[in-house]
Amino acid sequence: MATKPKAQPPPQTLDPYSIQRGTYARYWPTTFFFLLGRAIPGPLSWFSISLHPLRYLFPNLPTPPPGNPPMHLLSNQYPRIPFLFAAMPAILAIKYTLWILLLVREPLTPQFALFGVLANLLYEGIVSTLVFTTTALNPFWSERVFYASFAVYVCSVWIELLAELQRWQFKRDPRNGGKLCTQDFWGVTRHIN
Repeated sequence: MATKPKAQPPPQTLDPYSIQRGTYARYWPTTFFFLLGRAIPGPLSWFSISLHPLRYLFPNLPTPPPGNPPMHLLSNQYPRIPFLFAAMPAILAIKYTLWILLLVREPLTPQFALFGVLANLLYEGIVSTLVFTTTALNPFWSERVFYASFAVYVCSVWIELLAELQRWQFKRDPRNGGKLCTQDFWGVTRHIN
């Protein structure tokens, strides 16, 4: 007796700029591209600050404030404030590496990865770095405010990672299948509506 073939689900139209929900295969070239693109702004920021490219357009533009005392890392000495500024995208890159390799089960589409890399590269790597190189001209520049901003930035990155971990733990529980996670840090930082 011939069995009746099962009805196939209707084809879904997926948004290429979204992480695809419900598709649980990993496409490693896109993941690698995303990770590499997220890692570039830290070194790019450091290189741009060191090169100080705006001085070619504005020869009298002073260099960014160095901050005291200098940082010591691997027997090298670095100016404190530029080093911390360049560390900010590096800290974000660490968070995204943990997120994409350990927490995300869905594949990244090439379009989403390209958008994530370009937006990050333009903002973290180019625009904010060029703005930072003009801080010596800002009459409201404050080293204390910079350190406070750096602390808030680092805390927010790690709270966002903690929120992702709490969401991941929520979704692992079979009793929560299909439910939205609206609790803990995820409910405050990511799903506030």
